[in-house]
Amino acid sequence: MTCTSNFGTQTRTGRTTKEQIIEITSKPKLQQMFSFCLGNEDTNLKREFPGKGKTNFIIDREKPFTITYNGRNEVAKVHCHYGAWNNDNVPQFI
Repeated sequence: MTCTSNFGTQTRTGRTTKEQIIEITSKPKLQQMFSFCLGNEDTNLKREFPGKGKTNFIIDREKPFTITYNGRNEVAKVHCHYGAWNNDNVPQFI
């Protein structure tokens, strides 16, 4: 996943040697990874709900998009933050 560039990513070992953690702190980097993995150039991370508002990922150094892969159990866990805004662009808390 990180072979093209290490920009906006940090890779480290987890609690065990079989666990790898990738933290992505750049939204363009995440979009690039999704488009590469899914084979789709138009990768949009936000979603709009007509008449209600929109949702979007929040990605920065304090709130990274994290993928944890455990090679022993062959399990991948994704941890991310997202926000919701109404039509007037006011943050909504659900």
